[in-house]
Amino acid sequence: MDIIEKVKDMTDCLAEDKRCLRLQAACAAVDTNEELQRKLMQLNDEKEALVKAMKDQSVDQKDVNVMRKEYDNHYTALLNNPLIEERRNAQNEMNALITQINTMVQRAVSGDASCGSDCSHCQGCH
Repeated sequence: MDIIEKVKDMTDCLAEDKRCLRLQAACAAVDTNEELQRKLMQLNDEKEALVKAMKDQSVDQKDVNVMRKEYDNHYTALLNNPLIEERRNAQNEMNALITQINTMVQRAVSGDASCGSDCSHCQGCH
């Protein structure tokens, strides 16, 4: 078996990993929630309007501050949405796994692939 076949096997395992499945489910939950999608589009529109107002010298700074505060409030509310929180947590967990895999590959390429799950000699990849 050549290296590409082994990587294909690894990606198949990765696709079946609980962390990957969790992320896919979390993304699907966000993508299919119409109310949440409406709020995300509204937030994007608010951001565009805020950026435009900040560039426009004729707009009163007080109005810009009001717009910024409204945007910040809506942004915070979205961050605290349970579906967004789950997607963020699932993404963080998946990122940690990808980082661990990447570290292992980098160590192999650099000639330091001596990992035997004993991290006493290094910083560890976990």
